[in-house]
Amino acid sequence: MLHRLETLVNQESGTYNKQGVDRVGETLTKWFSDLGFVITEDVQQDRGNNLIGYYKGAKDAKIIVLAHMDTVFKEGTVNVRPFSKDEQYAYGPGVFDMKASIVVLYEALVELKKTQEELLENVAILFNSDEEVGSIHSRAWIEEHAREKSFALILEPTRDKQRVCNARKGGGKYYLHLYGKASHAGMAHRHGESAVEELALLIPKLHALTDYDEGVTVNVGLIEGGTSVNTIAPYAYAGIDLRMETIEQAEQFDKLIRAQIEKKSQFRDYLARVQKWNFSSTFRSRRLRTITSLRARSRQKHGVGHRSRKKTGGGSDGNLTSYIGIPTIDGLGPVGGNAHQEDEYVDISSLEERKEFLKALLLRLTDAAKK
Repeated sequence: MLHRLETLVNQESGTYNKQGVDRVGETLTKWFSDLGFVITEDVQQDRGNNLIGYYKGAKDAKIIVLAHMDTVFKEGTVNVRPFSKDEQYAYGPGVFDMKASIVVLYEALVELKKTQEELLENVAILFNSDEEVGSIHSRAWIEEHAREKSFALILEPTRDKQRVCNARKGGGKYYLHLYGKASHAGMAHRHGESAVEELALLIPKLHALTDYDEGVTVNVGLIEGGTSVNTIAPYAYAGIDLRMETIEQAEQFDKLIRAQIEKKSQFRDYLARVQKWNFSSTFRSRRLRTITSLRARSRQKHGVGHRSRKKTGGGSDGNLTSYIGIPTIDGLGPVGGNAHQEDEYVDISSLEERKEFLKALLLRLTDAAKK
C-alpha cells in the first residue's frame, strides 16, 4: 500500500498542472483497468482530464465513490519534499489530501474482488481534476454521473479516527476586480485613483461580516495590484471566500458582500465577478436515514462514528452530490492532518483501518440499494 502511495505522491498534480494531473490519471487508469474497471476520460483543455469507471462497463451501478486527483501544491514541490515516512506517518504534498484515499479505495476493491466480485458491478469510481478550486470545471460532469445513483461516498480524509462527515458548509468564491486611474506617483500623484488603496479599505469591511456564532466566515485570501512602485495603482484584484451553514445565509451574505463592494470611497469604475460554488443543504429523506443506520452498524465493528451536527468548514464534492439529493457520506479517507501545508501527513495505521471500513460500508450499501 505504501509503495502505491509513494508513486502517487511523487507524481505532482497541482490543479493548474494539467500534465501532472493527467499523469496521475494515467496511473489510476492502469491500476483500475487491471482490476476490471472500464475507465472513460472526460477530456479537458485547461485542466486535467476527469475519469469515470464502471466494473466491466456495468453502468447501472447504484453507489458512486468520488476522489480527486489534484492538489494545491505548485510544480516543483515534490523535488523539495518528496514522499517520506517514519514508523507512524507518511509525508509529502497531497499525501493526506487526498492521495492516500485513492490508495485505500484501490486496496479495498482489490480485496472485495477476491471475495465479493459481484459487488463491484454496483460501484462506480469517479476521479476529478479540479476539486481544490471548487470543481468549477467538473461540477456539471460530476452531477451528471451522480444523479441516478442511490448513494455517494466521498473519500476526503479526516483528522479523527473515530469520525466520518455527514455535513459540510456551503461556500462561494468571489473574484473582485477594481479599476482606478494610473498616474505618476511623483509628478502627478493627486491625479491618480489608487485601486490598491480602495481594496485595502474594503478588506476589513468584508472581514467584519464574519459571524462565528452563525457559522459564517468571509476571507480575502488572495490580493494583487498595481503596475510599478512609482505608479498610482490602476488595478487591484481580490479572491474572496465565503462559507456558510445554509442556503438562506448564502443569499443574505451575498447581498452584504455586494453592498460593501458597492460602497466605493474614491472611484466608480469597477467590476465584480462572482461564481457561486458548492452550496449544500440537509436532506432528511428515508434514504438518508437508511444510510445513517447503515453507517452506524458498520462503525460498531470498525470503531468509526460521525462528526457532530456542526458542519465542517471545508467544502468537497460531497456538497455537489448532496445538493442534487443523493444521500452522501464524506470524510471516509485515512486519518492525518496539516492539509495544504509543508508538514502534511497521514497516519499509516489508518490506511488499513479505513480500507476495512470502506469494504464493510460498500457491502451494506449494496444490500440497501437492492431493496
